Amino acid sequence: MRGGPEFGSAEGVAVLPHWMMEKLELQYGEDVVLETVQLQEGTYVKLQGVTSDYADLSDLKAILEVKMRDFFTLSIGDKISIYVDHL
Repeated sequence: MRGGPEFGSAEGVAVLPHWMMEKLELQYGEDVVLETVQLQEGTYVKLQGVTSDYADLSDLKAILEVKMRDFFTLSIGDKISIYVDHL
């Protein structure tokens, strides 16, 4: 099982990266309640390109398999960016 990055902080304090605060619609210093949940493992994801540039890639499947390893979770409606060096 693969986990996310670890963030250290004082007891009773959670330090979140900016992107996560935006995703959760949190303001700096806002109180939150955290709880652990077991997420159901996904079996399918549908991706839609914003431009047609990706259509020119010779091995799109392999590129996506590597790039998607950067995402620990996805939610319905998420928009993600995947950059390929030669595009």
